[in-house]
Amino acid sequence: MKTLLLVSSLFISSICFAQDGSPDLSYGVDGIVTHTVYNGTSYVETITEGKNNSVFVGGGRVMTHSDNFIMAINDDGSIDEDFADNGMIIIPSQNEDLLKIQYMPDGTLLVSSIIDSYYNITKYNLNGSINTAFGDNGRIQPFAVLRNSNFFTIDELGNIYLLARFSGYGPIDIEILKFDSNGVLDINFGNQGTIDLPVHYLDEVKANKVIVKNNSIYILVNYKEENVLENAIIKYSENGIIDSNFGVNGTASIPSVSNFNTTFNLFNNGSFLIGARQIDPVTELYIKKTVKLNADASLNLDFGIDGVIEGFESSHILPDQRFIANANTENWDYGILLHYARFFNNGLQDQTFQFSTNFGSLSSNYSIILNSGKLLTVGTDYYNNPQPLEIVLQKFNNTLLETPKFKKETFKVYPNPSNGIFTVESSVFYEKENYQITDITGKIIATGQLNELQTQLDLSSAQSGVYFLKISNSVFRLLKN
Repeated sequence: MKTLLLVSSLFISSICFAQDGSPDLSYGVDGIVTHTVYNGTSYVETITEGKNNSVFVGGGRVMTHSDNFIMAINDDGSIDEDFADNGMIIIPSQNEDLLKIQYMPDGTLLVSSIIDSYYNITKYNLNGSINTAFGDNGRIQPFAVLRNSNFFTIDELGNIYLLARFSGYGPIDIEILKFDSNGVLDINFGNQGTIDLPVHYLDEVKANKVIVKNNSIYILVNYKEENVLENAIIKYSENGIIDSNFGVNGTASIPSVSNFNTTFNLFNNGSFLIGARQIDPVTELYIKKTVKLNADASLNLDFGIDGVIEGFESSHILPDQRFIANANTENWDYGILLHYARFFNNGLQDQTFQFSTNFGSLSSNYSIILNSGKLLTVGTDYYNNPQPLEIVLQKFNNTLLETPKFKKETFKVYPNPSNGIFTVESSVFYEKENYQITDITGKIIATGQLNELQTQLDLSSAQSGVYFLKISNSVFRLLKN
């Protein structure tokens, strides 16, 4: 009987606790779902999540600029036939490149594309029709010929931040425009709805990404300086006023990534996670790294090895403040072979995440973290394979830490006693923690925030005696000599 109970418990555990990083075997066949579009001549360009872990996938027809598509896929991988025309929106055009789709809080889709050198954002209803109440008859097209944008993002209210690049015969100007969720320019933002980035003096400048978080706007740019590719972050307030306290007059160079192309994300405490890649001219493979910066854009030397993790390019920050990074092998001869890893925010690899996949090479790959926490990738089957090209979706197990669990940090304080300098060390740092120091009468001596794994508290000017340090639900007795 005892043996039977043991075997039963092990069997139940194997069902309930799938290995993080392994394929989600409840998804399709062996964690894989495939769909054929345009008789196997389609490619994937973008993906966004809708409600209930459903996703919308966008792309077009290979080797042409026609017949872009948006496809709705349920959580189980099946086509959502309630969306548009049996699960698909077909956007016929002779000269259109679909760039990005974004699910909106009001249940609509924003679709960006370039048509005849014009950058457009169009809003679609889920029945496939254009939402004509948005912008100018369903579309915002704020730029004339030679103006284009390669990125837009939205905030929690659905406001749209559009990154625009104007390339003419003079200096290159880059702008950010803010529209409300109805496509109306917000004239209270910046200068009548627009801010001009201070980059016109830079060579070969390009803006790659905008993040709106913590009541601030962050823009990633790269540029050439003495023929070396450099990267920088520019910071604005939510109203479009440059933050002169950030970097040098609002602009901070990113260290350790010269000649790398970069992307970035933000932790909850305002620190930056930089993903970087460059082509090795000998092997023609990507060299990848991940860099962490403090909130002031200085290199976080407590992360990885001197602020850097080699071999992995960060992809997603999870709600529990761990992150997913990829070491995908990408080669013209063999396609893309997937490999992901999960890290704690101090750069230590999380060994409870062991990646494996049941699929071979891909021609393209995009990934998102679903609200369930699971990792979903979508791409196109490798073009050298004999069968028609298929859209390939793969879902991988990824368990998020529960909020009470990942916030349950332990602290230690040393040296104690001390001549005045105490170091507070957190077992795992996820976000800023407030602290308060009082004397034996209860008088508040100092307050502040713990910003990293280790924070120094200076009581050198305080009188010798006993003090109490309160952090979260913990209280420490400090003895100052």
